[in-house]
Amino acid sequence: PCAMGAIGVTGGTAANALAAKADLILAVGTRLSDFTTASRSLFRTSSATLIQLNAAGFDAAKHGALPLIADARAGLDALDRALAT
Repeated sequence: PCAMGAIGVTGGTAANALAAKADLILAVGTRLSDFTTASRSLFRTSSATLIQLNAAGFDAAKHGALPLIADARAGLDALDRALAT
């Protein structure tokens, strides 16, 4: 699935179950706050790769993520082009 909705305490059961099993998380335009992610423990796979695309560098680098600092649309377009090659 491309998007399952919100995760964390305000998220849905399906989205939280997928987040717990994910080996790659691409978060776009979200702060992934400690409240939302339970300080990353929501992602139970400790080896999961977390990529955060955010216009704010501080938020993009949270939780040891690979930060992609850009506007959401421009960043997703650039990521799509890079993966297509």
